Amino acid sequence: MAKKIVIILLVLALAIALIVGCAEKKEKENDVTLILPEGDEVFIITPQDLGLPQKVFEDMGLFIYQDGRYINCFDQVDFDVNKPTVCFTHGMGSGGKGFDLDDLIAEDTNYYEHSEKYWVEKGYNVLSFDWGPFADDSPTFIQGKIWGRNGVGKLRYTFNGSDYYNDFDSYSVAEIYSTYLLTFFRSKNYDGSIHLMGHSMGAMLSMATAHHLLTLCENGEISKRYLPERVTLFDTFIMDVADNTDVAWLDRTVGEYGSAEMLGYAGEELTQRGVAVEYMRTGIADFGRDTRLSGSYLNFWNNVYMLDYNDVYMSDYYSGVEQISEIHEIGPGIFSAMFSTAPQRDIQSGLLGFGPYTPSTLALAKRGYMLSMEENLTALVDDDVQFTAPTDDSIIAGIVFHDFKESGKAEGSMFHRIQGVKVTLYQNGNKIDEVETSLGGSYSFVLPEGGDNFKIVFQIGNYKITKLSSISEGDFYYLKDNNMQNNYAEFSIKSGETKFFNLGITA
Repeated sequence: MAKKIVIILLVLALAIALIVGCAEKKEKENDVTLILPEGDEVFIITPQDLGLPQKVFEDMGLFIYQDGRYINCFDQVDFDVNKPTVCFTHGMGSGGKGFDLDDLIAEDTNYYEHSEKYWVEKGYNVLSFDWGPFADDSPTFIQGKIWGRNGVGKLRYTFNGSDYYNDFDSYSVAEIYSTYLLTFFRSKNYDGSIHLMGHSMGAMLSMATAHHLLTLCENGEISKRYLPERVTLFDTFIMDVADNTDVAWLDRTVGEYGSAEMLGYAGEELTQRGVAVEYMRTGIADFGRDTRLSGSYLNFWNNVYMLDYNDVYMSDYYSGVEQISEIHEIGPGIFSAMFSTAPQRDIQSGLLGFGPYTPSTLALAKRGYMLSMEENLTALVDDDVQFTAPTDDSIIAGIVFHDFKESGKAEGSMFHRIQGVKVTLYQNGNKIDEVETSLGGSYSFVLPEGGDNFKIVFQIGNYKITKLSSISEGDFYYLKDNNMQNNYAEFSIKSGETKFFNLGITA
């Protein structure tokens, strides 16, 4: 009898310990990240959760483009879980929903107006994050608020652009944006592709948010299904103003070189783990342009796939602040207009340039390359000339993914990218290098020069291959000019050429 009592007491003690431990874990997660564990009831963000006045929530939030207008994502909305999702973030100022490109330029065309329509017509859910109360401020203050919570102006916010309040210091704007996205996607049980896009200061916010989500994933707090597959930056606001703001999820400060340092760090972390990062430069928002090949700027340029529209200050073509501002804002419109043109090609290598249809694999593999454009200021982009900065590097890259639809295409969320697959590169039968696929299922080899008799081998264990493929016109197909057998491909590659081999597998 005594033995039974002891056993019962031990079981009760263990149960109590587990309950307390779970409660502490939940409290810690909520305190640090505002994220409930997987499988728990999804909560809706309230002023009480964040400690902000109700009026702030009236001027910010996550919205979805539906029936020609934006409505709050947490109302009754029409969200198709079977479609990929793009989410846009505005830059510095009082805020607003969506691309905000009405009547920017080109009076004889609507290519740069209502870009949301292009994405909807092409089969995307279109979201927009409005963070106006925090964005209507000076650049140095906003820089700190995006990454942290205790900068010069703390997380000061405004209702009218003149009266500021700094009684809130619980979460950075990136953490708030992450929370909105996670809460919404969880409420819809979403398992589709996520593409974050941001303009100017909103581009910095998109990068910080993507990196925050990556950190949460690597800490085991969220599933990688919530990681963005792709981050596109439009005329990113970059400056090298020192900032000692604490970045809570990284246990570091913004640093001596400010947003330039953080963007370089985040870009490297994201691309190495399989998130494609693209930067379309059209204006003069990158204050460090003259020193971009040194220091923290070099880290940024080396870890994103950059499209420099004309590779000179576009303001040289214009006079007046108003026109310069328009050029700064034109990137999202140019990017969306590429839906209506043939896939852009890089003249030097014949590869696809980046645009809405460009496979994220290419953007990932070509990080650090500058794709320049000599544009002629017409509305169409397919008559512009593109070329890359000279390079002799040969790149072999791709992703390994769960082909759950057996379509041969890498579809769905990052959850379907497979980590830890060994990929080995041989030449003339000799092993040159071996890597494992990243969190995002990606791998890459960079060679100083090309050559013949290469062989790339995937170690897939008991998985079944559905398709080993290359990329053409934004899609996948069986290579006919290379020898592909089961889990390997044999090929040649030229200096300065990039080749892609994606592997679809099923259990």
